[in-house]
Amino acid sequence: MPESVTRQRESTTVATAARQLRTHLHTGYFITSTTLVLAALTCVALLHVSVFRELGGTTVGVTGQANAITDPLRRAAENAGEDLRVVRYPDAEGGRADVERGVLDVFVSGSAANLHALTGSGLDDSVRSLLTGVTRSEIVAAKLAEAGADPATAQDDVMAAEIEVETLQPAVASRGERSITALAVVALLVVTLAGGGVVVVRGLARLRGRGAAARQRSFVVATVAGAGLAGALQLVVLGAAALVVAVVTGVAPPSGVAVTTLAWGLVWFGLGWTFYAPVSVLTSPPWSGRPTGLPAALVLLAALGTTMAVSPQPDSPTAFVLSFVPPLSPFAVPIRIATGVAEPIEVVVAAALTLAAAALLARAARTTLRPAHP
Repeated sequence: MPESVTRQRESTTVATAARQLRTHLHTGYFITSTTLVLAALTCVALLHVSVFRELGGTTVGVTGQANAITDPLRRAAENAGEDLRVVRYPDAEGGRADVERGVLDVFVSGSAANLHALTGSGLDDSVRSLLTGVTRSEIVAAKLAEAGADPATAQDDVMAAEIEVETLQPAVASRGERSITALAVVALLVVTLAGGGVVVVRGLARLRGRGAAARQRSFVVATVAGAGLAGALQLVVLGAAALVVAVVTGVAPPSGVAVTTLAWGLVWFGLGWTFYAPVSVLTSPPWSGRPTGLPAALVLLAALGTTMAVSPQPDSPTAFVLSFVPPLSPFAVPIRIATGVAEPIEVVVAAALTLAAAALLARAARTTLRPAHP
């Protein structure tokens, strides 16, 4: 093939890909899905700030002799970092009624040395620990008074005892924080990869019926490239928005972990796109007349199955094996990277296998896109 023709085709493909990218960014799935996810994240942040913080914590009612534990219980909760409110009730009937109506979490009566707690759905472990600690302190204080010692002095000595805590700098994310971050990235991968498949299928459907030009591989390649670039941009936008929401709600992991996990998510979006984009073309070529949602369904099923198998125990043999299965690697490997169990060589091998499988699928797609000769 003459070099001038090759360059002309490459130029046409790049120009078409740029046009497809602009189209995806201004219409259809990209705007709708991005807006919906951003709206959902914004609602989570607003609800957390305006509602969840008010609804959070535990309200404890006290009455009768149990009023004596009001101040000790508040101090104990403050020292333990627990969000606990103590409300005095003039009689037991009012407290029981509020528990039955769900207004009050715990109603405490009885003497300080023999407390009785009434709840509607079981006593929270942290509240149980606080109440137990307070009643034990009251018993110790009573025994000290009987022995002629000063309970107040003993209590001051007890409260003065502290644990020296050293925190690593920079902060290290806990396993729970890493797992949540990994699940968030997998969710973003599902939105972008599945959505990209939908965009490709719709783009190929628009090419249908345009004769020989629609069969030119350059148009299909441009459609796939444009959808992939739009998906990558969407992943970055939604990832940044999710990080902002996490900071607002106070559940953000250390920034290094969040940024690194998001970066690996972007890498595996690219690898996953090279695998799933040919699947979209194979299941709905532009002249088949059969646009399907199969690519999106495959992404959803692969992500769901992989997450259920890998997330609970990312260091298990099952998770290790699934990392090297190309359809599952884009979801399994980010989880294992985020949780810190993936070795560099494992990531490299998984990426190589994914690219090899993608190359085979791309070859099959090129064969499918080859114009039919009369």
